[in-house]
Amino acid sequence: MSNFEELKKKAAEIAGTIADKSLIFAKKAADKTKSAARITRLNAEIAAERDRVKKNYSEIGKLYYENFKDEPAEVVAQAVSEISISMAIIESKKAEIEELKASDDNICDAEAEECYEEDCKAEEECECECESGEPCECEKTCESDEAPKEDDE
Repeated sequence: MSNFEELKKKAAEIAGTIADKSLIFAKKAADKTKSAARITRLNAEIAAERDRVKKNYSEIGKLYYENFKDEPAEVVAQAVSEISISMAIIESKKAEIEELKASDDNICDAEAEECYEEDCKAEEECECECESGEPCECEKTCESDEAPKEDDE
């Protein structure tokens, strides 16, 4: 039985060693997890600070442009010029958008002189198939053309 006792003692030692190593491993894993979480949090904070820096750089540039665009320092003259060109293009495109919004270019097709029901100003209901987008066969007037449409038949 001494073999059995030795075997039992050896098994207990091995189990103790495994338990100790498991605890060490678990502690290292917990430390790694804490470290990874802290690294993630720090990276998020760094990203937030970088965004703050970008915002402030942008604000500085905007303030500089607004205050010194007419007489920029030589080192920034090219950038100021490009910003001015871009601002002019933006304003031009905004004006074009407003023109497009203001005009009802879908009211009448001037070349075909077609009037569509949704665009007609007549008080009576149109009895043709205008709702499907087809030209009206009625003699309603379009907003841009005060005279009634003449039948081409």
